[in-house]
Formats: sequence, C-alpha cells, structure tokens
Amino acid sequence: MKKIVFVFALFFLAIVAFAPAQESTGKTVKVGWFQSNTFQEGMDDESPKGGFSYEYLMKVADYNGWQYKYVYGEWPDLFEKLRKGEIDVLAGVSSTEERKKTISFPSYTMGNDLYYLYQHSDTHVMDIFDLNTLQGKKIGCVKENRMTTFLLEWAKENGVQFEIVYYDGFTKRDEEFKKRKIDGIVATDNNILSISGYSAVVKIGEEPFYLAVTKQRKDLLKDLNRSLEIIQEMNPYFLHDLQHSNQGVSNNNNRLSPEENNWLAHHHVLNVGYMNNYTPFCGTSKDNQATGLITDVMDAIVERLNLKGTLFVRYKPYDNYNDMVQSLHDGTNDVVFPISGSTWDIDRDGINVTSPVVTVGMNLVYEGTFSEEKLRKIAVNSNNKNQQYYINETYPKAELIYKSSIEECLKAVKEGEATATIINGLRIDLVRKNSDYKDLTILQLGKSSSRFMGVRKGETGILLQLNRGLKLIGRDFGINASYKYMDEFYTYTAKDFIKKNFMTIGPALIILMLLVGIILGFDARRAKKLARRMDALNKNLEKAREDAESASKAKTNFFFNMSHDIRTPMNAIMGFTELLDKYQEDPLKRSNYLKKINDSSNVLLSIINNVLEMARIERGTVNIEESVWSVEQFNDTLYSVFQEMMLNKNIKFTRTIKVEHHQVYCDTIKVREVFLNILSNAYKYTQEGGHVDMVLREIPCKKMGYATFETTISDTGIGISEEFLPYVFDEFARENNSAGNRIEGTGLGLSIVKSLVELMNGTITVRSKKGLGTTFVVILTHKIAKQEEIVHHAFQKQPPLSFRDKRILLAEDNDLNAEITSAILTEVGFIVDRATDGNVCLDMLKNADDNTYDLILMDIQMPNMNGYEAAAAIRNLEDKKKSSIPILALTANAFEEDKQAALAAGMNGHLSKPINIQELMDTLEKTL
Repeated sequence: MKKIVFVFALFFLAIVAFAPAQESTGKTVKVGWFQSNTFQEGMDDESPKGGFSYEYLMKVADYNGWQYKYVYGEWPDLFEKLRKGEIDVLAGVSSTEERKKTISFPSYTMGNDLYYLYQHSDTHVMDIFDLNTLQGKKIGCVKENRMTTFLLEWAKENGVQFEIVYYDGFTKRDEEFKKRKIDGIVATDNNILSISGYSAVVKIGEEPFYLAVTKQRKDLLKDLNRSLEIIQEMNPYFLHDLQHSNQGVSNNNNRLSPEENNWLAHHHVLNVGYMNNYTPFCGTSKDNQATGLITDVMDAIVERLNLKGTLFVRYKPYDNYNDMVQSLHDGTNDVVFPISGSTWDIDRDGINVTSPVVTVGMNLVYEGTFSEEKLRKIAVNSNNKNQQYYINETYPKAELIYKSSIEECLKAVKEGEATATIINGLRIDLVRKNSDYKDLTILQLGKSSSRFMGVRKGETGILLQLNRGLKLIGRDFGINASYKYMDEFYTYTAKDFIKKNFMTIGPALIILMLLVGIILGFDARRAKKLARRMDALNKNLEKAREDAESASKAKTNFFFNMSHDIRTPMNAIMGFTELLDKYQEDPLKRSNYLKKINDSSNVLLSIINNVLEMARIERGTVNIEESVWSVEQFNDTLYSVFQEMMLNKNIKFTRTIKVEHHQVYCDTIKVREVFLNILSNAYKYTQEGGHVDMVLREIPCKKMGYATFETTISDTGIGISEEFLPYVFDEFARENNSAGNRIEGTGLGLSIVKSLVELMNGTITVRSKKGLGTTFVVILTHKIAKQEEIVHHAFQKQPPLSFRDKRILLAEDNDLNAEITSAILTEVGFIVDRATDGNVCLDMLKNADDNTYDLILMDIQMPNMNGYEAAAAIRNLEDKKKSSIPILALTANAFEEDKQAALAAGMNGHLSKPINIQELMDTLEKTL
C-alpha cells in the first residue's frame, strides 16, 4: 500500500511542480526483454515480471503514459534489434562514442554497473593476490557486451592470459558455469546474489548504464527525458531505493581484504563482550550460555563470510557498560555489544563502531497525563550508557536521576521520584506485562536509536570483517532476529495474575487464609488433610496463572500473525493495481481487477475493524442502542447479503422463519454484526457443493412483554476439531495457525460475537465435528414493540443529490487523501478549497468573505494545529456567521470517544475514513 500511496503522491506533486504537465501519450513502446537475475525477470507474457528494470519502466510510464509490449530474447540479438529500430528501448545499455552513432541515450543514467570476475564460491581457485592462479582459466563472456571489453582490458594491463569462452546470451553462460564447464564469468554486481554460489575475485571496471532508445524514435527520447527529470525532482534517492529493494547485497562483498585476512591469520577466536540481562539484544541463559540477538548476528556473519570451522566466537557477559567498554581497551575482548550514542559520545569512549546491527524505536514511560513537565527529571540506569546517551542527546535539559537498573528507574517513576524514564521498543514488554506498572503510560518517541558493535580504534581488519558480514546478512536481519527473544524478556508471574484478577481470585485467597488459621487450631492429622487441600488449591491457582500466561502468549502470537494477515490483502491490492494500470484498455480485466481490489480492501478493513472492536469491548465502551425493527426484514437483509455469494460458490443456502412477534426492539447494528460474522465463517469454511442453513424460530419466553428468538446456523464445512472446540470463542484463536493458512482473519470474529451476544444478555453455543460441519445456536430476548411504536418506513429511491455551487473548506494535510476527497465532492457539484493544517484552515476562514464557505470538513491529526484545536478556535471567532459554520470531522480516528471528542470541540458530526461515499453524501445533505 505504501508504494501505491507513494506513486499517487508523486503524480500529484509532479502536476503542481511542473505545471502544465505533459499529456499522457498512450504510446505503445516495444521493450527488449532479456533474463537477468534481480534486473529483469519473467520471460513470457504470462509470467510475472519483476526486478530493477521492470520497476524503473513502470515509474517512467507513470509520467508519460507509455504502454509496454515486451520482445523477448538474448542480449546480443536485442541490442542489434535496437540498432535497427525493431525494438524501441533496451535497459542496461552502457554508453560509448561508437554506440551513440546508432542509438540514443537519455540525459539521466539508469544506474551504475560494477563489473566483477566471479568464480565458484566453494573452490576459490583464483586468488587476486597471486595472479598465477588466474592464468589459463576459462572465463565465460557474452558477445557484444561491455563487460567482455573491460575483462580483456584488465587482463592486458595485469599480464593475465584467460581462455575466453563466448556465449550469445546470459542463460547458456550461467548454465555452463553451474555445470562447472567454465571456471568463471564476468557479471555486474547487481545480478549476483550472496546465496547464489558465486564469489567475486576482482573488480575489473565500472561505468553507468542507461535505458537506451532507438535512433528512429526521437519522440520517445523526449518523453523519457521529461519523465526522468520529474522522477529526479520528486525523489533524488529513487535509484538508490530501487536498487536496495530489488538487488539487496551482492556477492562481491564476501571477498576479504588483505587487512581482514591478516587479522584472521593471527586470530582463530573472536572474543565478544556483551551486556548481561539486556534481552532481546543479549543475555545469559540458565545454562550460562550467551543468548539473544548478538549470538544470531555473529552466527550469520561467520556463515556468510565462509568462516565456519576457521573462526570461533567466545562470549563474556558484563553487568556494567563502562566495564564492557574497558574490556576492549585492556585486550580482553575484540568486540563489544551493544554500543550506541552520538558520534561524539562514541569517540569519547575511544572506540570505533560498525554499521548499525539493529535500529529500534524509543519510548517515554511516565505516569498520568503528558506535559513538558514529564521531561524534567528522567530516571536512567547507571549501568547502561546506551540509555543515558539517548537522553542526553534528545533531552539535554533533563535532570538525570541515576538508578541501578531499569526496574529501579520504573519504580522511581511510579513513586514520583522521577517524572519519566526511557525504554527502547524491543524491551517495552517489561512495562506492558508487569502488573506493577499497569498505571504507567507509554509514549512512542519520534527519534529512534541504533545499536552497534564496538572495536578498538585501529583494528581495521576486524571492523571491515564485521561490516562486510552485516552488509551480507542485510539491514533487516537484526530487527527480525530480535523478535525471537521477546517472550524471554518478561515472564507473566503469579503475582501479575493475582493483581490483574484480584476480584476473581480474592475470595479464594481469603478462604486460603482462613484455612491457614483453622490448620493452626487443629491437630496434626487434620492439619495434614487441610494441607493437602491447600496444595490442591495452589495447583488450581498455578493452573490459572499458566492459563493467563498462555493467553498472554496467544496475544503476542497474534501480533506476529497480523503481519501475514494484513500483508495478504495488501499484496492483492498492490498486485491488482499494477495489473489495472497495465490493462486499462481491457474493460473485462479492468472490471475484474477493480472488484478484486475492492474485495481485498474490505478484507483489510475488516481485519482492522475487528481489532478496534475488540479493544472497545475490552474497555467497556460499547453501549446498547435499541430501536424498533422488523424481524422478517432483518432476516431478509442477512439472506440477501450472502445469497449471491453462496450461489457463486455453488453452496445451497436455505432459511426458515417461524415467529409470532414480528416487531421488536433491538440494537440492529450489533445483532447484524453477530450474524454476519457467523454466516461469513460458514461461507468461508464450506466448500463448493455444500449446504448452509439458517433457521429463525421464536421459543417460549417467561418475561412479560418480551419475545425470545433462537437462530440456528448450520453448515457442512470443514468443521472444528474436538481439541480446538473449547477455545473457539477465545481472543486471537485460530485452529490453523500456520503460514499456509488460506483463510484470512485475526481470530477475533467469534470472540467479538460472543462478547456482543453476552452484552445483549443472550447465549451462543457451538457444536462441530471435523470434516462434517458446524452449528451455531444464538438465543436473544427482545422487548416486543407496541403497535403505536412501530414506524412504517416507505422505501423509495432517493432523488440524485446535487450540491452545485456549494463551497467546502477541506482541512487535510495528506495530499492523497485530499485528492480523493476533492474528487468525490467535486463530482456531485461542490467547489472545494483545501487547507493543509488547522492553522491554514482558520486563516482561510478568517480572510474569506462572509458566506464564502458552506461547510468545513476537518481532519483531526494535522501538524501545527490539529482538528480539535482548529474547531474550538473557529467556534470562538467574534464573527458569528463564521463561528457558527457547520464543521464535520473526517478522520481515521473512528472510536466512539473520538466522536465525542469531535462534538466536544464544537463539531456538528463525525465521519470516519476510509470514506463511505453514501454515508458522506447523506450526512452532507442533512447538514446543509
């Protein structure tokens, strides 16, 4: 989704920056397409395309409207077709004076090629420090390729005689290299991966490359230069980001330098000092072994540098940061971790540091409501300079309150000795899980902090070696490895359980204390008997603690599963958006892709809504809001929602209604949510050809003036196992929790259903057998509506809305959101003026003539002045006409308390994002 937002934002800004922008050309451009790993992939029209070149071409097309037709082949043939004008463009072409005579090059490069001689990574028979090992080696080269020219020049300069084997293209050359028919190849660094079996011998040259254009198409060269000019203006780092995302780290990096080899020649053991009790970064296990991120990082570096069996890592823990750093200076250790702070701090410690091992967010922990006062006295762990350096750099005016541990820092905040402390995001579970700190507030800070490995100044060999290893394992390795140790950081204890559930287990504890008193008054025999009872009670208490800990772990696992569940619809949205752009002229495909994008968007929104709904239920902010409704009409609505879906999946969907009372009071939104969830599960988990049956019947009710309804929904789907059935209503529970699970969801749906049913004083039960299907039974009791309370609604088609010449002031800081909202509003006749924040909105209203604006749509989270502040300021204007203008919140803050906050700030209503167009139009019609 970020990439889509980025593309649209660039397009919008490009229009502003380069107005008037060029018209979309709609030209079909023939692209020469050859297979090159990470650069150009997908060698027929049905294969998904990808790589650096493909994304580059897509970006170019964003600004000139090109449509691509791919012509497949090997490099030499495609290059010749470019000369003859049989294809229009070819990526990855180097510029020479000779080539400029027959083909054209744009003003901007596509990238920079580094040419390397590669050999097999498991043999290393060629050694650049002994040129005799290169003599006579068979090297595979591609005809008509600049890499071959550079190799021949390098060989001549260095007196090396190679046996050159020429190929018509890359495919055959790479196949013979893998079969070991040749000793080496020449290739660019950007299409040789670090895990591919290639190892760099020597760099033989470098030069820029371009998206070349045939001489016959000067119009395309003009289009291309204009697009590249826009790309450069919008994002000067576009090529860097594109290269990193597609090509990552190349294998030329695992070739050790003379300094590194010299260090290794004198060292077979790498001594690593680390901070103890600093999970997930580092720590010591119960069997006195080093654990945490540092061990995973060092193992990965040793493996990627092919040093297994050659270099052994030995670890030593330290309780104090200064002692750990001193161990470098006295020669005890070669490396220490973690190190952080500004360049000035690190230099004063007399050490050099590697590239970042991991970068983490930081959190301010305080009690009560945040204010600048909370930054006055900050507690800091005297044994951890990482924390102290961050505070000194971020809050230089703060008074530091030194404590012996982070736990003592938190205690100081809790007891008022300090106003706050700082904890990094990977260690914040110490606060979240520990019941002692349940009253403390966590605020994520904008400035992150990196953790490095430190070495002695002058130790170039080991520093180069560590940085080479970090580059090979990738910049995301550290953060990903850290999550593995999160559960070890803080264990949910019996003390936490008791504090959290005191009202539940309090009576049990009181009974326990009474039993102790009774034991003291009885003889030994009775005391033993009661002791056995106490033991059983303790076991029950321990089991309850384990259950609570299990629930906590389930919740933690949920957040990791969310990554997969959210990425699944996001991936579909991004993929179908790209296909939609490619096939805009095909109405059938366009319609299909739009439907799938909409479906995936609804899945994503459903996941988010479920999480938010569960949070509202847990906080007790959900209320029952009843109105009169028709039982049959409600059932009809449910049936019509799923009828077409069931039909398309070849599921037989039946319903039966047997009721005596037809009009009742109920919270239709919550009742609808209950049955939509159950029916949605029935649809998802029932295969084609199955059955789903919905039976609504009225059953006897003992309460005068009320009616009880039993709804049974049965399916012949995959069913639920006997082992999982007791947990089906638990939060975050999903029977299949593997990465291969094809059913999207948070595992919150049925938990929400049960919570809502119980909120309405109803019951829900389930019975199921694996492979045979599932049956849910929901029983709800509703007040019967009297005849005079029944409102008969006449359903008729509303006339089309028209808001012509009405002017709206839209306060929205996000360019993409503003563009979407403006397009929706102008389509129905509104004139829209935009303010980029609350300050601008207020000024525009003040400076406008009376009656200029009919309404303000106000975003909430904006810089300088947020929506609440802007609304309050408008209501306080002296000009009564302007101060009374209708204001509607239009925001992603969608909780009930957000609505109340909007009303409290003086707004007339609240609309949530994503925008529901019909709801927006209805609200505007009522307000205006």
